[in-house]
Amino acid sequence: MMKVIDEQGRLLYGKTRLSWEIAFGNKKDPVQILDPSQMFNFKMQDKDGVLKLEWKGCQLIGSQFTVTVCWKPYGEGWQGTIEYNLNTQKLYVEEVRFPVVSMPFPKDIVHLLVGNEQGWIYSFKEDAPDGKLLLQNYNSMFLTLAMTDDGNCLYIDHRDGKHTMKMFNWEKENGRLIYRGIEQMPCDSKTRKAFAVPYPSTVINYQGTWYDAAQIYRKWAIQQPAYLKRIRRNRMRDIAMWLWNRGAIDNVVPPAIKLQKDAGVPVALDWYWWHGNPYDTDYPHYWPPREGVEAFTKAVQRLNEEKLYTQVYVNGVAWDVESPSFEKDKGKDALIVNRDGTPRAIMYNCYTKRKLGSCCGEAEVFQEKIRDIVKKLTACGLPGVYLDMIGMSLQHPCYNKAHKHSPGGGNYNYKGYRKYVKKIREENPGIVLSTESLNENFLDLFESFIVLSTSMERCGAQDWIDAVPMFSAIYHGACAMFGSFALPDGIPCWDPLWPPKEKWKNEQDWNQVFPDQFYAEVARTIVWGMQPTVCNFRMCHTEGVFAPLYDYMIRIARFYHENRDFLYDGQMLNPGELKCQQVEVSFLHRATFTTEEKSTVRKRMLPAIMHSCWKAPSTKEALVMVNYTSQEQTCEFQGKSYTLPARTPMLVILKNF
Repeated sequence: MMKVIDEQGRLLYGKTRLSWEIAFGNKKDPVQILDPSQMFNFKMQDKDGVLKLEWKGCQLIGSQFTVTVCWKPYGEGWQGTIEYNLNTQKLYVEEVRFPVVSMPFPKDIVHLLVGNEQGWIYSFKEDAPDGKLLLQNYNSMFLTLAMTDDGNCLYIDHRDGKHTMKMFNWEKENGRLIYRGIEQMPCDSKTRKAFAVPYPSTVINYQGTWYDAAQIYRKWAIQQPAYLKRIRRNRMRDIAMWLWNRGAIDNVVPPAIKLQKDAGVPVALDWYWWHGNPYDTDYPHYWPPREGVEAFTKAVQRLNEEKLYTQVYVNGVAWDVESPSFEKDKGKDALIVNRDGTPRAIMYNCYTKRKLGSCCGEAEVFQEKIRDIVKKLTACGLPGVYLDMIGMSLQHPCYNKAHKHSPGGGNYNYKGYRKYVKKIREENPGIVLSTESLNENFLDLFESFIVLSTSMERCGAQDWIDAVPMFSAIYHGACAMFGSFALPDGIPCWDPLWPPKEKWKNEQDWNQVFPDQFYAEVARTIVWGMQPTVCNFRMCHTEGVFAPLYDYMIRIARFYHENRDFLYDGQMLNPGELKCQQVEVSFLHRATFTTEEKSTVRKRMLPAIMHSCWKAPSTKEALVMVNYTSQEQTCEFQGKSYTLPARTPMLVILKNF
């Protein structure tokens, strides 16, 4: 492997340049960027293949300021660390951007995979204008990948065992593709003077796929404490299908009981809108239940008697800034405050138009309210609670002056939310907990995670966005993963407490218009190793024109349950290539808050048979396939041909050791 350092100290790795930037600021004005070209002096040491690069002095920070980067070989790539010292100025270090990776923009198309949810892929053409392509907070996994259609891949990860706040930025600059890993820094006197970013970052060029990237990261990931302490005897393992139902008892409970009896396998109920307040409004005030404590308790008792696992919705992060308690209980002191001094408050619900403020990990007054609600729920006999948003809300820096933590970055949200969830578990022995979005930092505290990238088209993903089961390829079996927005009739649930004028006026027979959408979404959950999920399932969906769809649900639930030694316990293998017909599938983009005038139609070419490969703990290997189309389909895999009837799953043992 060629080792070349240019005159500025940038590591030249093939056609890729590896460098750094530091952003200095005063917590309010635009930051000032320092890079190697502005430093006065540079020297390098090469000892046993480890490159120690040191820059000293600059006009912005002073003649004594130093930046030190160490690069060591890592397989066919490099792994690096960065630190700085002797900042004697008043400017804080607000961001350390490392590595800054620059490469020629690939010809035709580049696919950028980022480690959020299961794994999102964004595709950009060579003629994309210069500017930001992606700027996001890292969430479920600290890795990213640039891929081209011919299999050339540039892999980058951040092996952060302290779970500090970080972002990534992909840009096109002067015809080059630039990546910046952004460590968001705490603004305090100690960190201002000197700091060593507490983890290494890895850069590797290779020929392969997203699956190969997952295996690089997996070697590190499965040695981390949250994975090693994962919930080993997870009671969610045996769930065959989830119902994501919302609303009144009579709409929610009977269809769940019927499905479990008809399928003969365990069903789980994720129950939203049981609470007295409108959805996404007036949080954290959920009590009393909409139909009263007595009716709610009887419904829970009935579900328990049927041995049907039930969890209910509580938002574990958000406080409605217009709620009466927000002013009374000094809610402003609980919220995350942005760098510009505004509270982090977002209007998710376009019908009620109320903003939900995101609470910091130090928001004890908010956390006490949620802990009290959970105690009330478990007193009614509920075995589980879904704590919304915790899994995907810890990467936002807070500048609230009422808080003890330093303003800016750090890991106080991670620490504070872990402490909060641990208290809930301690106060409610035996409780089962779930949260939104996959998160490697919480594998030891949550039994299950909901993730909706299996319904990417219905939830609004554009044609240039795709998803892959990267989290499954790394962590499968460490937790229960469920979720999709698959709607039996294509109509999301409507909260009767919302303004009636906002409701859709022109409903159609959506299964006639989009005949494969529901089936494709459910199929995707299976082949990704997730527990299948159906949203807004009611009694009317068990008969009549819905009878074929209901039969598909039952067969899918039984198939998952029968094969959970692969699909829950198993390790995802390289999927390889399955040859089959490509079909055009039409999808209606319509999620909970999609207004009628903003709905759109997506058309995608997809394989008629979705597939994946698995290795069970017994070391058996299997091919899992689902034909979600209305026609019989044939395929070829590893030289063998298979025929799948319409709307049918199939498992084939590939190796039986």
